[in-house]
Amino acid sequence: MCSSDLGNQAGIPDFTVRKNNQLLGYIEAKKIGENLEKIEKTDQLQRYLESSIGENLILTNYLEFHWYVDGKLQLKTTLATIENNQIIAVPDTSKTAELINSFFNQQEKPINNYYELAQEMASVTKAIRYSINEALKTESQTGELTQLKLLFQDLLLPGLDNNNFADMYAQTIAYGLFTARIGHCETQNNDQFNRENASIYISDKIPFLQGLFSTVISTNIISKINWTIDILIELLAKVDMVNILQNFGQETRKQDPVVHFYETFLAAYEASLRKSRGVYYTPEPVVSFIVKAVNDILENDFNLDDGLGSKNVTILDPATGTGTFLFTVIKQIYNHFEKYGIKTCNELFRDKQVLKRLYGFELLMTPYTIAHLKLGILLEKLGYRFQEKERLNIFLTNALNEGVKKSELLLGQYISAEANQAAAIKNEIPIHEIGRAHV
Repeated sequence: MCSSDLGNQAGIPDFTVRKNNQLLGYIEAKKIGENLEKIEKTDQLQRYLESSIGENLILTNYLEFHWYVDGKLQLKTTLATIENNQIIAVPDTSKTAELINSFFNQQEKPINNYYELAQEMASVTKAIRYSINEALKTESQTGELTQLKLLFQDLLLPGLDNNNFADMYAQTIAYGLFTARIGHCETQNNDQFNRENASIYISDKIPFLQGLFSTVISTNIISKINWTIDILIELLAKVDMVNILQNFGQETRKQDPVVHFYETFLAAYEASLRKSRGVYYTPEPVVSFIVKAVNDILENDFNLDDGLGSKNVTILDPATGTGTFLFTVIKQIYNHFEKYGIKTCNELFRDKQVLKRLYGFELLMTPYTIAHLKLGILLEKLGYRFQEKERLNIFLTNALNEGVKKSELLLGQYISAEANQAAAIKNEIPIHEIGRAHV
């Protein structure tokens, strides 16, 4: 089945081709006789070829056909030519028939391990990024995406442009869907993973991410980018996630794929971003040394017997990243009290109000999400149980801004709420010790 774009989608080729209800590929059609060699050099086609669209794509002007697999030209043929303003069919059309048959018979690549999944996710995420960029170009100043970008400029990143917003937003959608798919896998639910139920598997301990999924992924509020989101949902739904997770643990010796998979994904998506975004894991011995040194100073120089666990010590990481420093602080506090063997983690942390004194600010959505996941997993392993509506004090905010604006946008309300809760901390909470890391 071949369906054409009806004009409400952004950044999508002219035709989407499905076989047995499964996505097969795309066809980009230009005007009759248009020079395809020039089209190949355009930004539009290069973006197609660099994303999942280029995995099986035909470019045609109805007379010539170029077929691409994994972004590389496989075959090009001519069905007819134009002579004296007349279309003249070539004598032998068998090569064009071969090209079309090859396109329809292209086999989907199997995904057998976490590295292949990262590669495929990265490819689709590029398509999501492109569709967001295209939607921003065509919608009015009152459009949902444009308003959302302006809100991000106000509350998080003043210099945010279309490209960086599209990149940040695409990554969050992609990685959020990945975490939702893992949640779906862990529940051993027989229901098919899809757009409607994805938000169910996002932790309610991460209000912004759950807001994103309930207002964007599960609805048609930003319909122009839905087609790319659907591709990623299809990809994640059919992958053997149990096998992927087991494979990840065995090969990397890391127990929490939701957290550590991000570096693998980002390397496949755009390796240069790892440096510009600071997405490297600070060596654990370095983090441990810094945290222990601060703890020793509190005990020895400030006469606080419980160090970081003392009730009058408030800890803030103003650039939390993926939460490595706060993670180590929690372990330091737990280990300090565990040696006395007096209470469970749940009782102890509530008595000492540990989580009420632990704060983190982060202005990039994906690291913010991972920080929540990382600390949530740790606390669960230590035996801590969140109460209803309790959350970690890690906020999506710019540490240098007050964050007092409000938004009428559905998703914007979640961003404003994060920024305003962080503003209360900036203005009212005394911070005695500040840990600073962007990891």
